[in-house]
Amino acid sequence: MSGDDTRSEAAPAVPEVDGEGSAPVDDRPFVASRRKRLLGFLRHNRDRLIVDAALLLAWIVASASLFGRLGLPQWLHYLVLLVGVGAYALATPTWERPYRSG
Repeated sequence: MSGDDTRSEAAPAVPEVDGEGSAPVDDRPFVASRRKRLLGFLRHNRDRLIVDAALLLAWIVASASLFGRLGLPQWLHYLVLLVGVGAYALATPTWERPYRSG
């Protein structure tokens, strides 16, 4: 065994799909480092993260002011917050990973 320990980061093989040739090739780069994956994810989804945070903050402030003015029970406010956040999560598409990881 020689002194140089070079390891290639080969992409995993793509299996064939029921005799129809090969499956679609994933052209996203393979990233092994957790730090680089996190930075790539945040960079790729930056605008979406900002919009999501702003809309959820607006929902919290609006519901808190409405429930404060009307004097409704706190448990109902929490339920409305939970339902609103859940509905928003279901209505929006998932965040994307711009890389593949092994």
